[in-house]
Amino acid sequence: MLKLGKILLTVAWGALGVFVVPPIVVWIIFFIVTLLSPNPPKPKVKYGEFPFKIEYEINGEKKLIKDSVICEFDGIEWNESRGKFRKWKWHLKSGNSTDLVIFSKINSTFHIYYYVGSPEYYMGDVNKNEQYALYSPGFWNNGDGRYLDNRDLTKYGIKLINWEYSSPIVNKFNMKFT
Repeated sequence: MLKLGKILLTVAWGALGVFVVPPIVVWIIFFIVTLLSPNPPKPKVKYGEFPFKIEYEINGEKKLIKDSVICEFDGIEWNESRGKFRKWKWHLKSGNSTDLVIFSKINSTFHIYYYVGSPEYYMGDVNKNEQYALYSPGFWNNGDGRYLDNRDLTKYGIKLINWEYSSPIVNKFNMKFT
């Protein structure tokens, strides 16, 4: 019985060494490399205001939303999935949420939102490798989390009359690492 216990203990330590230690070592190496790597360059333009306007009709009632997205550089941050990156603060000038509900089913959790766009989009900080649609303004629903086009909106009785939003700036990034 003592021999079986030693075998099980050896197998347990071996499994620990194979399945637990390597991922921890890899994470520690990644953490150290990330901390020692230079910060991404700072943007030349650190602040911007981007007006938008949506005119639509729902159930025969015309609605108008006018506001501005305020974006401001907020330093450098890092996490395990992205490493070091530029951080942006953003809000609407009106103080409203950056996801504006334009349609809700009564007694339901289904909503159609107007997503005003991300600060990365407006401030010219979207990498070509990233999914551009996740950053640009558009209509989406919380049911399946997808963007909606004008044809989709009409399915919910929403007639889009006019939709204007600001284009992103062409930002330059100071290549001096800090």
